[in-house]
Amino acid sequence: MALLLLFWLVPAFIVSAVAVALLGFFLGPLFPAAVMATTTLLPKELHIGAIGFAAACGGAGSAFFPFAVGAIAQAHGVQVLPPIVPA
Repeated sequence: MALLLLFWLVPAFIVSAVAVALLGFFLGPLFPAAVMATTTLLPKELHIGAIGFAAACGGAGSAFFPFAVGAIAQAHGVQVLPPIVPA
């Protein structure tokens, strides 16, 4: 949360670039951690399906999200992009 506020509130490019890099660094281990949590919480026969479903949802999101952001930016202008870029 602090990195998002830093990205939004400090108008310097270098600060924004470092904030986004650190945000990616700290969010990077999230998917492997979720996979490990899934394997410990679910029964063994559901591991492949659950992890496959999570990966498919991630792929679908990465296909849909740029389209949605572009449509929003086209409708409301590019000023909507700064809050979306770190996401």
